[in-house]
Amino acid sequence: MRLYLAKAGLVTGALALLSVSVQAEQYVVKEAELEPRGQCAVGAWHQRVDGDNHATMANLKCNPTGAFNIGAEIGNLKAGGESDTIGEINFKTVFQPTGLGQIGYGVAVDAGFSDSFSEFEGLDFTVPVSVMLHQRIVVNANAGWNWQRNQDNALTAGVGT
Repeated sequence: MRLYLAKAGLVTGALALLSVSVQAEQYVVKEAELEPRGQCAVGAWHQRVDGDNHATMANLKCNPTGAFNIGAEIGNLKAGGESDTIGEINFKTVFQPTGLGQIGYGVAVDAGFSDSFSEFEGLDFTVPVSVMLHQRIVVNANAGWNWQRNQDNALTAGVGT
């Protein structure tokens, strides 16, 4: 049992390091899980990409019916020496929940805005996939598409724990 946990810990650590190198811009790996029905969660995160480029965000997500999460995120993004207040509206549903030894998957859509929601910036379409290796060890992988109003479209990918 200890050997299994040690191996799982090494894999988790390696994936966490990989997730830092895979994410080339402001991006958080999503999990294939929903909040419990009728409940909300508040979160916050900070990500430094390179040099002075970083994102600091706070979010609220709720599951009103048990079938999907809906939420909002607001924060500050600093890139290329410029700072901008950004926000997102989020929607996520899960088709197969994550369970021990089970692969969970779903779909998420995020609409991004700048300047306090006054200007539409882009959309993210993501397929989150999660695998629970142990009750406390879940590996999350994402693949998706990012559309930006004034930039090139891009495939997105990420791995994290």
